[in-house]
Amino acid sequence: MVVELTRPRPRKARIDSPASLLLWERTTVGSQRVIMTPSGHPFALEQTYTGPLPEEAKLAAWTRKQRYVSTAFYGNTFGKWLPLAIKVGPDVAFQMLDADERKALVEGVDERGGVLAVPDFTAALFSALAALSLPMQLADVQPTNSDRLLLPWLESGLDWAATGETHPWAESDLRFGIAGISVRDFIIMVRAPDSWAADMALTMDQIAQAAAARLAVLLNYEFIRGPGTGLHWWGFSVRDGIASTTLGAGTIDDPVPVRALKHSLPAAYAGNASWVMSSSAAAAAEELLDADGRPLFQVGRGSFDNAPLYESDELGPNGTAGIAAAYGDFRAAYVVAQRQDVTLTVLNERFIDTGEVGIVIKARLGGAVVNPDAIRLGVLA
Repeated sequence: MVVELTRPRPRKARIDSPASLLLWERTTVGSQRVIMTPSGHPFALEQTYTGPLPEEAKLAAWTRKQRYVSTAFYGNTFGKWLPLAIKVGPDVAFQMLDADERKALVEGVDERGGVLAVPDFTAALFSALAALSLPMQLADVQPTNSDRLLLPWLESGLDWAATGETHPWAESDLRFGIAGISVRDFIIMVRAPDSWAADMALTMDQIAQAAAARLAVLLNYEFIRGPGTGLHWWGFSVRDGIASTTLGAGTIDDPVPVRALKHSLPAAYAGNASWVMSSSAAAAAEELLDADGRPLFQVGRGSFDNAPLYESDELGPNGTAGIAAAYGDFRAAYVVAQRQDVTLTVLNERFIDTGEVGIVIKARLGGAVVNPDAIRLGVLA
C-alpha cells in the first residue's frame, strides 16, 4: 500500500507539542472514561494513562509503555529521531542521539515492530481518518486496550408488539449475546521526500495526512464489504440478518421502493439515520422526477430526502445487480474497535534512487455490525 506525495500540502494547524495529551478533553462513553483528540475524535481509554497499572502482567507492561511514550521527554526524543531517520537512516539517527535519548527510544520500540508514535501523531491520524473514512464518521468508535473488544450483540429484530400488560415473548423476538470484535493490523507505506525532515511538526502532520488518505480506502472497504473471515471486518453489505428492499430491476427508476426502503427502518433509528449509496445510485435517485418534471426527493449537498448522504463505490453501481444503497443509524448498528498504539518504521534505502524515504505506519482497528436492526439495504435485482 503506497501513497506518493512530492511535497507537503499546507495545513491550517499543526500538531500540538509533546505531552499535550494531558490537556485533551475527557468524556464518558458507557461506563468508560475516554480521552478525546483536540478535534473531538475518541483517542484512548483514560485508564491507560491514569490510575493503577492492570494486574495482568502483559497488559501492565503494555500500559506502562503507553504512559512512557506520552511523556514530554519521549516526545522530544521522537521528534529529534524521526527527521534524522528520514535524512540519514534510522540506525545512524539512533547513534546520533545521546545515551538518555537512545534509552527513551528503545522504550518506545513495539514488540510488533516499529517505534511507537507520540500521541500527537496518532491523534492527527485518527482525526484525518474521521474526515476521510465512512466508518470513522458514521460508526460508534470505541477505544480498547485489547486485541478483542467484547460487547453485547443483538441477534434479532425489534419487530414485536405488546398486548395488554404482558408481552407475548417468543424466542425469536429479541436476543442478545456477547461477541468479540477482533483488532487487526493495517499497514500503510507513505513515500516522502527527504526535504520533509526540515520541519518536524509539518513532517508528522503530512505523514499522518498521507497515511489517513490510503487507510481510509481500506477502512471503507472493510466497513461495507469486509467478509468477516479471519481478521477482516464484518461489512454491513454481507452481514446476515439485515433486511433489504428491492429498488428496481437493475436500475433505480421508481421512487416507491426508495421510499419503502427508508420507511422499512424501525422508527427508533430514524432520527439518526443516514444514506450510503454508490455515486451512480445516488445520481439516479436524485434525478427521479414527478409528472411535472420536479424532483421527487429533496436533495442538497451531502443530503438526500432530509437525511445525510454519503457516497461510496464499494456499493454496487446503478444498472448492476447487487446492493446499491443502505439506510440506517450506523452508530447504533456498527462498532469500530480502535487501539492507539500506532507505530512507524523508516525505510531510507528502498527509494534512494528517487530521493525519497518509505515510512511504514501500522494502525490497529476492527469493526463489525452489532445491531442489524439499525440498517436496511437497497438491492437492485
